[in-house]
Amino acid sequence: MSHPWSAAQFEDYLHRPLIFFFVAKEKKQIEGFVLLQSIVPEAELFRLVVAPQFRRQGVGLLLLQSSLRHLHAMGAQTCFLEVRDSNKAAQALYERVGFRETGRRKKYYRAPVEDALLLQNDCLENV
Repeated sequence: MSHPWSAAQFEDYLHRPLIFFFVAKEKKQIEGFVLLQSIVPEAELFRLVVAPQFRRQGVGLLLLQSSLRHLHAMGAQTCFLEVRDSNKAAQALYERVGFRETGRRKKYYRAPVEDALLLQNDCLENV
């Protein structure tokens, strides 16, 4: 099993400049969130998380599309991200909104050791 971010890591990102944090929630229950940074004309998606009980219900797609549209409206033209080689569900979601593989970082992740796929989306206006 992979290691999730610690509270300190998460808080560090929230104090960085030009960070965007989008949350999907129903009533008072958080269904998922996305964390991005944009330094126009580029952006990077750091985290897209959907609670297990809300997966495969469109929450991730809604978060992803909404956040990418927001970045595009701000002037971002390209978005980058990294994803585990074994995370086929995430890869399918990213591909659905126009991300494509541009590279690989060997043994980037730990526990378990695994490659990271580098993905890029240059068509944010089409999301």
